[in-house]
Amino acid sequence: MVTEESLRPLGVGELRALIERASMMRANAPRRLVAQWDEWIRVTEALVALMEQVGWGGG
Repeated sequence: MVTEESLRPLGVGELRALIERASMMRANAPRRLVAQWDEWIRVTEALVALMEQVGWGGG
């Protein structure tokens, strides 16, 4: 079910936690999915850096 809380944007801290979790999941991912995990992590890290640059830290 979609709630107002589930629609709020994630903050830098939450994204960093997701990156950390994704890194752990990547270690156990099938070989064919490792490149996709790497790409997701790379893009999310770039998003965090951009959010920090513009001062959108959030939660």
